[in-house]
Amino acid sequence: MAVKWLILVPAYGRDYRTPREVLTDWNRDKDFRIQDVSNPYNGRMVNRQDAENQADLSGTTFQIYFNRLITFCLIRKVGGEWKVVGKEVE
Repeated sequence: MAVKWLILVPAYGRDYRTPREVLTDWNRDKDFRIQDVSNPYNGRMVNRQDAENQADLSGTTFQIYFNRLITFCLIRKVGGEWKVVGKEVE
């Protein structure tokens, strides 16, 4: 069964101020940690390449927390390109 929603946080102590910074590092294939206790892979790392190459992550929307983990943005592959969805990219 494919995962359709996954909560992530920046890995290795990284943080961001804007959704644009999150998307930039996502597209640079930086690691993000799965932060979802309901997911059997909680705590594991995932990056853009994983999302594109693992069939169970196809079509997944990633909810990525940033700004000291108080803000989030949604990232999804739309028309072959990764985009922040739901609001304008700052």
